[in-house]
Amino acid sequence: MNLASPSDALAVRGSAFDELDELARDERFVLCRARRKADGTSVLLKRPLEAAASGADFALLGREFELLRSLPLDSITKPIELLGDALVLEDRGARTLAALMRDSAPPLGWVLDYATQ
Repeated sequence: MNLASPSDALAVRGSAFDELDELARDERFVLCRARRKADGTSVLLKRPLEAAASGADFALLGREFELLRSLPLDSITKPIELLGDALVLEDRGARTLAALMRDSAPPLGWVLDYATQ
C-alpha cells in the first residue's frame, strides 16, 4: 500500500473534497460526511486529528482499510480508497446499525469461520 505523506494528504483532501458535517470524533480521529468535488458523490472521510497525527494513526487507517475491504458483508460501510491520511468510505446515508444488520445478515459460514479464528 502506497501512502502519501501527511502534508500531501492534506493537500489532496483539501482540493478533492468539501467536508460537510462532522459525524463523530474521538481522541485520535474525526469522521466527516464530505462531497467529492470531481463527481459530487457523497462519501465519509475518516482522518486523524491534525494535532494528534502520527505514523501509528496512518498505520491504523491502513489496517482499517484492509480489514473493511476483506469482509464479505453488505451491512458494513465499504472503503473506497485510502488517500494518505484520509480513509474514504462509501456514504450510505443515515441508517442505524440495527437496520443494516436486519436487512443483510452475514453468511452463517463466514460467521462460524470468523468465530473459530
